[in-house]
Parts: sequence; C-alpha cells; structure tokens
Amino acid sequence: MPGDLPISVDTKGLGRVAEAMERTFKHVYEPFHVRQMAKAEADAALTKVEGDAVLARAVARLQHFEYRRQKQLDAIKAGAVALEEGASAEKVDEDWVWSFIRHAQDVGVPEAQAIWSKVLAGEIARPGRFAPKTLMVLAQLGREDIDAFTRFLSFTWEVLDSGIHFPVHKSNDLMKAADVYPLTLMHLQDLGLVGREVALKGIEEGEREFRYFGRRYLVKQPGAVSGQLLTQAGSELRPLAKPVPNEAYRDLVLNSLGATQGMVRELPDTGPE
Repeated sequence: MPGDLPISVDTKGLGRVAEAMERTFKHVYEPFHVRQMAKAEADAALTKVEGDAVLARAVARLQHFEYRRQKQLDAIKAGAVALEEGASAEKVDEDWVWSFIRHAQDVGVPEAQAIWSKVLAGEIARPGRFAPKTLMVLAQLGREDIDAFTRFLSFTWEVLDSGIHFPVHKSNDLMKAADVYPLTLMHLQDLGLVGREVALKGIEEGEREFRYFGRRYLVKQPGAVSGQLLTQAGSELRPLAKPVPNEAYRDLVLNSLGATQGMVRELPDTGPE
C-alpha cells in the first residue's frame, strides 16, 4: 500500500524501542519510498499502454525483488524489537540508517538476520556503537565466515577495550584442534575482522587488566607483550558472536604472562562477557 514504511511492525505495547525504530526509519525512508511507489505505478501504466511483455516481466521482477527485500527488513526489525535492549534519547545518524538498509535488505538467512537484528538493536540503544565500516564488513560475511570468526574468538582476550589474540607457545596446536589454521587467520584478515600484530608496551607501575570470557586478571607488565588485534569491525562484532572459552589456551596465556611479566592475580568473576 502506498505510504507504508519499508520496515514496519505493530508497535502497540512494544515500548520505546519500537517507537524509536519507527521514527528512525520513517524519517529516512518514507520520502524515498513514495518516489519508488510513484515510479512503479508509472512503469505499470506504461506497460498497459505499450503492451510490452518484456517490460511487464521486468516490472514484475522488480516488484518481487523489492517485496523480498521488504520482508527481510521486516524480519530483521522484528528481531531487534524482540531483543528489548532499550532506546537512547539520542537519534541514530541518518547516514548510518541508510547504510544499514542498503546492506541488510539482502540478508535472507535467519541466522544472519539475527546478527543484523542485534546490530540494529544495539545502535538504537547506543548510537555510534557500530561504525558504518562494520556494516560493510558484516555484509560480506557468509555463514562459513561467521563460523570461522566465532571459532577464532575462543583464542582472543580483551585488553584496553580491544580484542587481541596472544600467539603463545603451543597455542597453534590448540587452535588447529579447534579447526583454526594459519589460513583461517589470513582469511579473517582479508575480511577485515583481524588486524595487525602489535606490542602492548610495558607499564612501569601498577597492573594491567586482561579479560577472558568474564574472568579478569591483573598483570604486572614491565615488558612488552605481542599480540594480534581485532580490527574495529572485529571488536564491535565480537560481543554478538557466541564463542566458547578454551580453558587450555587461557592457561597457556596465563602461564606465559606469569613467566615473562611476573605476578598474575585473578579478580572476582564477573560472569560471561
């Protein structure tokens, strides 16, 4: 029906999250939608006048194509509402919304739609949480890519608010056992999820916090520690995945830190990340 929003669900009783989504998408998309509907109606009228069978098929194909996209956007939005993450008083950036629509409208696999729902809900709750480049990276990921990234995340820690992998002695054997190989890491780099190798500079006084799946450790770190950072996109998507901890890898890293950096002590458990 002309005038309907491209992403629309019944918002009655769904609270501030659904209302925020309606405001967001109506403000950005409705003028474009009106123009698209007018163009479709004009094409249909032209088809009737010319009797052009090829044009009729083209219009039918475009209508079916856009209908499929609409259904997929609706499913993603409904999934975001169901997450009930809350809504910020701050408006979501208009360019971000356009980028989201452009990438998410072609996502039809339910498992992938669930990730896009989390991204949308997270951005509504805290605008700026996901960079536009993160949407570009996510849009190119297939199911196998997501699975590979999830397996790799079992071998990452969080330090200074960034995801980082520590390639300590014997960690390669554990990673191979988990189906994470050097080529897997290279592929994740090509996808824009894993970045460069870095050296965490040592600190002269105090301790630095290292986190692994909700477990927190303070490390006296007088010397540098080498690791491989996740990219911004990788770090932003990391909380949306569901990796499982690898306790053997955690112990290898703790033993390495204890041997090379000195005292390591665990803080009270904060639960899963």
